[in-house]
Amino acid sequence: MKSRPFTRPTIVAANEFLAEVIRTHTQINKAVLRLGLEFEIDAGTVLGIEKKCDRLGRIILDRQWEAIETLDGTVSLAEAFVREALGLAEENSSSVRQRDLLR
Repeated sequence: MKSRPFTRPTIVAANEFLAEVIRTHTQINKAVLRLGLEFEIDAGTVLGIEKKCDRLGRIILDRQWEAIETLDGTVSLAEAFVREALGLAEENSSSVRQRDLLR
């Protein structure tokens, strides 16, 4: 796992970026599943995408040190979350939220 933890501003920036780029319930549901949080955030469409992103961010902030298994090995929930967000970053993007995340 990462020896230096992600800061609250980094996690919030990742959450804001995800809320900006995720367009479908399927996309957010897949991210929730990869993070092992499917029991905390329902896969249905009762909640809007932005509300799901909001809940996801709050859970990550609350449980950021929790270790989870990923394809890259065991990492903290915060690290897995930030990696999810970075996976959606686009080269040469003009997104302010992406810029904030990458700095």
